[in-house]
Amino acid sequence: MLPLRALQFFEVVSRTGSLSRASEELGVSQPAVSQQLRQLEEWLKVTLFTRTRHGVSLTDEGRALAEGLGEGFSLIRRSVERVRGRQTVTLAVLSTFAQRWLIPRLYDLQQSEPEIDLRLITVSSLEDLRGGSVDLLIETGLSERLGQAGEEVFPLFDNAAFPVAAPGLLKSKPVPHPDDLARHYWLQVEGAPRRDDWSRWLAAAGLKGLEPRGWLYFETSNQALEAAISGAGVAMGHTPFVLDALRQGILSAPLSHSIDEETACCLVCRPRALEREQVRRFKRWILGRAASESA
Repeated sequence: MLPLRALQFFEVVSRTGSLSRASEELGVSQPAVSQQLRQLEEWLKVTLFTRTRHGVSLTDEGRALAEGLGEGFSLIRRSVERVRGRQTVTLAVLSTFAQRWLIPRLYDLQQSEPEIDLRLITVSSLEDLRGGSVDLLIETGLSERLGQAGEEVFPLFDNAAFPVAAPGLLKSKPVPHPDDLARHYWLQVEGAPRRDDWSRWLAAAGLKGLEPRGWLYFETSNQALEAAISGAGVAMGHTPFVLDALRQGILSAPLSHSIDEETACCLVCRPRALEREQVRRFKRWILGRAASESA
């Protein structure tokens, strides 16, 4: 008999790239996830993962197994949904976009489209977005470069980048001019594509040699924005990530200068996904919501 529970745990870990994120999705403890992985490796007599500073990395055997399991669990899920009479829409999205834009609007989705069951998969890097069980993705990139074979791409937001900080911090140390930023700590996201945000903004503002009081480094944009909200320093904000915080007054943009990113937020529909009514309805909802906020 196949160890189906262990295979399920492995599929989630391989997709999220993290034992902690897998344990959250599965609703079990991290040691329970590790135990299932050990049992699966013992049963297969191969090594599936190597541990890294940022989580786990798949071996060649692990990648081969993950590819097949993603497609297999997707087929099982859709077969069950046909019997239940409901279809789940599976959406993969970067964790910062999910937390800063999508999740606060899920109540509106429930009110507008109560028949849609949404399965949300959050990842920390663009490379992790695609998987066999995903219907839709929200990616950041040039729309003409995003779509792979058979995919359809629909722009959601234009994307601008500009400094943001907590109003209290700006009151104690105002930034009426761009060079006043040197009085503050700057919050830097180390991962691609955000690691160059500050250097590109400074170059565009004609402040190439400007240096901060100090740096704070983070793995994700969401971490940097939380630090900015707490008053730790000035972060580089991106339009969809800071819309709500600016409206709520917990972040302020002290300077008018911004840089228009070449990359936009886009909805990517996987091959044949739009054949399903629930996917088409979700697409209609999110495109409409994004258009109303852009206006």
